[in-house]
Amino acid sequence: MARARALAGETLGALAGGAGVAVPTDSRRSKGWAGQLIESHLGATAGSLSEPDFQLIGVELKTLPVSANGE
Repeated sequence: MARARALAGETLGALAGGAGVAVPTDSRRSKGWAGQLIESHLGATAGSLSEPDFQLIGVELKTLPVSANGE
């Protein structure tokens, strides 16, 4: 939970910069990039396996787009 709390209020750009990851210029061609970045920060263990992202607790992470104004 501490890792999740540390992400609160951060932009994807800030997370990427902190991880040394380039932000894609075309999000339509980079499907899954945001989810992979967040999984990395949270310590997900499944990678591309057909299992929950967080195997020990059986949780699958899902992301959805939200604009800067919360829509």
